[in-house]
Amino acid sequence: MDPPKAPSQALFGWDYRPGADEIAVGKGHNYWTLISALEGPRGPEMLAVYEGRSEKHLKRFWRWFGKERAAQVTHAAIDMCRAADDSFRAHRSRNSQIIYDKFHVVRHLDEALNAVRKSELRKALGCFRKTLSGKKFVLLARIRSKAR
Repeated sequence: MDPPKAPSQALFGWDYRPGADEIAVGKGHNYWTLISALEGPRGPEMLAVYEGRSEKHLKRFWRWFGKERAAQVTHAAIDMCRAADDSFRAHRSRNSQIIYDKFHVVRHLDEALNAVRKSELRKALGCFRKTLSGKKFVLLARIRSKAR
């Protein structure tokens, strides 16, 4: 679905805070990119939906959105997808902030923790190796309960 031909002036009478997310559609690696206005006079509004998740789809959005409005973007909430990150960094104003999706940040932290756990397990000697082996979920459960 392409965005409307010309943006409504009523839609853009507020701070520019777009959000981009991708959703899986059907089986396989089929994605749609959803771009929304996170805050508006009537609440969040969908601005555009594109089939695929490449940077070329986001270029179409920025062409439609315009350089003047792109320069006024104050915040943008996006996934940690390279295409979205590169696109928003190229088209936003220098003073705007990119806010990453919490799910993706936590996933990267979990992967880093798991890599350290595996590394320490390889270094462990004799009886400690047996003690530490198979305890991944116990370790993660304890960390999550302490974080609350």
